[in-house]
Amino acid sequence: MALLERITVLLPAPARDHVVGQFHRPSGPLGRVVGRIMATRSSNVERNRWAVDQLGVQPTDRVLEIGFGPGVAVEALAARATGGVVFGIDHSALMVRAATRRNAAAVAAGRVVLRAAGVDELGALEDDLRPLDLVLAVNNAGMWPDPPARL
Repeated sequence: MALLERITVLLPAPARDHVVGQFHRPSGPLGRVVGRIMATRSSNVERNRWAVDQLGVQPTDRVLEIGFGPGVAVEALAARATGGVVFGIDHSALMVRAATRRNAAAVAAGRVVLRAAGVDELGALEDDLRPLDLVLAVNNAGMWPDPPARL
């Protein structure tokens, strides 16, 4: 049993729901812990890097990551799209700050642009994002409002 499962099974339902909810939208001190888990848990890091590898990112690509969390995949995307731009949206302001710190040099160079926004706000950002070559979402489509419509 994974550590998180061992911890949460001991908690009363409201506390367990709060902890699990932090993985959906990290905030506050517990959100910082959750962000650290997402950034360092080997299975999560490997999954993000694997997903990026599947895209075949080219140096001049313009890529969007939806729900970037602590910025693990953004970092891998930026390493490949060296002459392009990596855009990202995440509905957690805490994760925007964490991913911005993780990718500070690429953000400063204008190669990474991160925004606090949910997937349901993509339409309002459409003009800023076009054209896109690739789009990526790892571990979060199940948390979107109406996933089929968002896809």
